[in-house]
Amino acid sequence: MLMKLSPKKKRSARNFYWSIGAVVVIVIIGRFVSFNGQKKEVEYLTQLTAYFDNLTRTTLPKQVDAATTLESIQLVYGYTLFYRYRVNFAADSLGAAQKAQGQQELQQKLEALACGEPELISNMRKHKIYQEHSYQDAQGNTAFKVYIRPTELKCPNQ
Repeated sequence: MLMKLSPKKKRSARNFYWSIGAVVVIVIIGRFVSFNGQKKEVEYLTQLTAYFDNLTRTTLPKQVDAATTLESIQLVYGYTLFYRYRVNFAADSLGAAQKAQGQQELQQKLEALACGEPELISNMRKHKIYQEHSYQDAQGNTAFKVYIRPTELKCPNQ
């Protein structure tokens, strides 16, 4: 059985160049929008860093309770709010059970404290920032380390 072959259409080079031009324009617009978003992100992180540097210089160290002193707050690695505390007991003196219980209590207290500041939590979610709280003794040994991730935080009022 013979098939009738249709003649090939002559393709216009103009359509080809128009499609390439459209792709280039779309890519340029996408890069421009992405650049503006990154610029706003950098501005926010710069302001946040300046705020915490000023806070650390003017108000810290601050006594939190009888055993704990907040020494510094820093924005590290661009996306981690790092809180460093000094405790007045040796980290080695804690048993495994005491350490686990203390860490759990601190986690609950810090989550409740974070839930009390919905604006901070919403900004942290928006900019993908999380908190790291490190409790160290006088020798620099870590007694507790608590992470607050706003994406995993379950606040009763939200």
